[in-house]
Amino acid sequence: MGIKEDALGDKGSKALPINSKQKGNRNELEVCKWLSTWTGVEFVRVPMSGGLRWKNTIRMNICGDVVCTDYTFEFPFSIETKHYRSISFDTTSHRTLRKDSMVETLFEQCRRDAGRDGKFPMLMLRVNRMPKQEWVVVFDISHFSSSFAERYALAYSYSRELILIKSSTLKLIGYHETATHLHRRELQ
Repeated sequence: MGIKEDALGDKGSKALPINSKQKGNRNELEVCKWLSTWTGVEFVRVPMSGGLRWKNTIRMNICGDVVCTDYTFEFPFSIETKHYRSISFDTTSHRTLRKDSMVETLFEQCRRDAGRDGKFPMLMLRVNRMPKQEWVVVFDISHFSSSFAERYALAYSYSRELILIKSSTLKLIGYHETATHLHRRELQ
């Protein structure tokens, strides 16, 4: 079952299977490029596609699918990225995902990884035929100011605990402006 069907009950069209590992690797490389443009610092894929978790003595914590190469840049997010065949959020009449949406399950993995690293979880979802350099970005709504969520939300999870924002919207806002809306409290 794809995310589009899971989130919205839309079965969509059947496509021929492709190598999901290659698709995931390409997606991670594109996310690195996007994050590098958004923040102004370089990002790279984590070895073993996010399966590596280690800390060195220079404060460079490694967790998630992509990581900033500049250990002096305090990037507050742990990035998890997924690429699926089909997904659609902007056709929901109430801008709310279904109660049993897979998005919340995917976000839980991101939340666990981020918690180990003391960072905010950031899930970047991409689907086939989505415009180049576009993702649906999922955040925990409690980590942001309410004005940020109200102004930029594409959709919300059923529980209203997650906010979904287009990456093109984040690019227009800018990294530094986005970071100013983060609640700088101790992560749980």
